[in-house]
Amino acid sequence: GITAVDQLTFADLGVGVVVALVAGIAVLLSRTIGYATLRVSKKRPVVAITGAALIIGALTAVSMIAFDQPYDVVPFSGETAMPALIAETSAVAVIFIALAKAVAYGVSLGGGYRGGPIFPSTFIGVAVAVCIGLLLPSVSMSALVVTGIAAACAAMLKLPFSSGLLAVVLGAGAGLIVTPMAIIGAIIGVLMRLAYDKATGHDVPTPAPASAS
Repeated sequence: GITAVDQLTFADLGVGVVVALVAGIAVLLSRTIGYATLRVSKKRPVVAITGAALIIGALTAVSMIAFDQPYDVVPFSGETAMPALIAETSAVAVIFIALAKAVAYGVSLGGGYRGGPIFPSTFIGVAVAVCIGLLLPSVSMSALVVTGIAAACAAMLKLPFSSGLLAVVLGAGAGLIVTPMAIIGAIIGVLMRLAYDKATGHDVPTPAPASAS
């Protein structure tokens, strides 16, 4: 689980930036998949929702058989699976989980499945942090997890303050000393989202319908 952090180091800050960037990319990958799936769904809704179910089912089966993961890691929101994810010791397994969750989240967003935007993106941020923490064991895992949560949520919600606050609350076991990591993650995440929206044109507001009067 998340343990108390006594002090932050420059290594924590530097690696935290990497975690924020990768977490933001993973969440924006989900959005890209979601937009692509939505385009299919508008033309062929049955194909989209069936294809999404097959993709999620296949990813879940691989995670269970190849990586001995619980059944609820890939297909659901992820809040109940986060403690087990943080305790995972295989970087390869976590990499697969992060990619599988990003894909499953994306096809769910565009394929017609209902679900909130917060916990799946939080899970992705945690997965990225755990993976990089396993590769760099000298860095504080708790600090990286807080950074990943803030970045992933900000990239999805475009709400940096709420995302940073959520990261601090969920990472309460690490202590308030990790607050700067949450701020860094939230800023990087929202900047990435703004750049993504501008590059893809998704920042253009939908015109209001003309008045009937």
